[in-house]
Parts: sequence; C-alpha cells; structure tokens
Amino acid sequence: MTTRILRLTPIIFINMLLVLLFVSSGLTAPLSAFNCRQGPSQPLSSSDRDGFIQQNSLPRPSAPTIYIPSLKGVVTQLKIFEGGQGGVADDQRNYQNSFSSSSSRFIYWELNLSHPAPGRRLEFAIDEVWYGPDGSEFARNTTSSHILDTWSTSNHYSSWGWNEPGKWKPGTYRVDIVVGGKKITSGSFVITGAGGETVITSAYQIPSLRGRVTSIDFYEGGLDAVPKEQRQYSSQFSRSSARAIWWELNLDYADPGRKLDFAIDAVYIGPDGSVLSRQTHNSTIHAGWTTSYHSRGWGWKEPGKWEAGTYRIELSINGKRVASGTYQIKKNEKQN
Repeated sequence: MTTRILRLTPIIFINMLLVLLFVSSGLTAPLSAFNCRQGPSQPLSSSDRDGFIQQNSLPRPSAPTIYIPSLKGVVTQLKIFEGGQGGVADDQRNYQNSFSSSSSRFIYWELNLSHPAPGRRLEFAIDEVWYGPDGSEFARNTTSSHILDTWSTSNHYSSWGWNEPGKWKPGTYRVDIVVGGKKITSGSFVITGAGGETVITSAYQIPSLRGRVTSIDFYEGGLDAVPKEQRQYSSQFSRSSARAIWWELNLDYADPGRKLDFAIDAVYIGPDGSVLSRQTHNSTIHAGWTTSYHSRGWGWKEPGKWEAGTYRIELSINGKRVASGTYQIKKNEKQN
C-alpha cells in the first residue's frame, strides 16, 4: 500500500543573518548560522587542537563536548591504529589515519573519555558501525566495556579486520561509535594501495573541493539551526515531536588557500518515493580550513505534521551526488 504524504507547505528556513530584511517581505535565503564551521571531523586532544590552530593561524574554537548521559562524561578523542588480533599495548600503538593495504590486518579504534569517578564498577556497551569506500555499511559489532569506581578518564577499543594483511581494499573508510543508542563520535581512515595510491569511490569524491565526505548525520530542530554542541544526532524521530529534520554534511579537503564558495543541492524524498523538497544551500570554506560541516533543514515550525515512514535525503555538489542517507519518522506511541 502506498503511503500518501500530506501536502502541507513546509517552512523554508530563512537566513538568520538576514532575518530583518527578509521576514517582512516573505523572501527566503539559505541558512548561514551554525551551518559552516571549520573544525575536525572527530575530537582532538588539547595539544593536537592547539597545534592545529597555531599552524593554520585560526581563531581558537571551544573544545568539543560530546556528552554521554549514561556515563555523565564526554568524548575527548577518537584515535585509529593497526594491529593483530590480540591487540596492541598502549605504549606501542602507532596512531594514524592512513594504512597500507599490503600490511594492514585489523584496524582499531580507541575511544578516550573523561567522566566523574562513578564510585562503582560501571558496565556499558559500545556499538560500532563500519562503512566502506562506497558509503555502505559492511560490519557492525557491540563491545562490552566498563569503568572502575575510581576512574575519571578511560580508553576503550575494538577492531575489525583479518589475521592476514592484504585483504583491505584501497579507499576511505568510516567507523561510527554509538553509546546508549546515540552516536557520540566518528572517525575515518584511508587504506592505500601497494604503491601508496589512494582509491576513493567517485560518488564520495569532490574534485572541485579536492575533498571527500566523512559523514552525513541527521538531527531535529526548529526554525533556527541548533548549535553544534547541542545537536542530538539520530536516524529515528517521533512524529509527535519532530518539527524540521536537518542534515549535516561533514567534509575533509585540502587547504583551498582562499575563500571558496560552492553550492550543495539537497533533495528530500518521501516514503512513497516522491520528491518533497529541493533546496540549494550556498556554503563557503576559507583559507586554512581542511575540515568543515554544512547543514540545512526542512520541515515545519510545529511538530506533528510529518507522516510516519522512511525518508531519504540526497546531497549533490556540482551536479554529482556525494552523499545520501535515510531517517525514520515513527508513529506516536498512542497510535496503532
């Protein structure tokens, strides 16, 4: 049975910097607040962040605070290293984000946390989702971990791979880390070919930016964009509370050496396959930037107007699709 979409006119989000100019006339413009920020695609340590800022002569941003309610803690860093099935001692880990296919066996992630001492042994689970160069999920695992009563910092790790090297295909990979059903951080790494060359699937390569997509995430919000540190990323939203669904595109690229303007075309597709909205989001990266995120939303000011079902968003740059993702609108709990 085909789901029929209620044809209500959604509110197109107006440029927060031009509110006074556009509101009275009813004109609309792309968002520019909280939608394009220089910054790492994953948390950095204080020393790493300071070095990055000094090297690129950039304004000092606030440290990331990815809060984990169940642990009352925050993510301080996600690091990647290679090793065998038995693991690697802390002092022998060689952290990097580029590995040769000819020598790589297991690729490990290491999650560093800061939290109050729990006063007791605290058990929790970490879900990891691995994505290949074409953006598709190829592995999913749950790691049982713990924090002891006196610990105020901790690191946790897991891996995916093979006992023998040479089985990783060249390309760019991503691993998402989830605690309590909430994605708390994400990291990417590159597997190079035998000669050191990197193969990136064309759908995720952006020649005009000399860059690539590291992730596409979704969050719910109202008329104005939600500040980065307050965004609650998810792929499922309740119909009773969902207003607008925002996409966030995270990019890595070579320093452009100048201000670079570009457009992101977004298409919202409903549960029945029909196009609900097309939008062009004008964005910018600046000299000195090598990572950034870009975001825009579509929906309504009031909740309750989304129809239940699975939706898809496709993002394109210069006419080439660079990312796509799906999210679900769930029925109200009292609905049958």
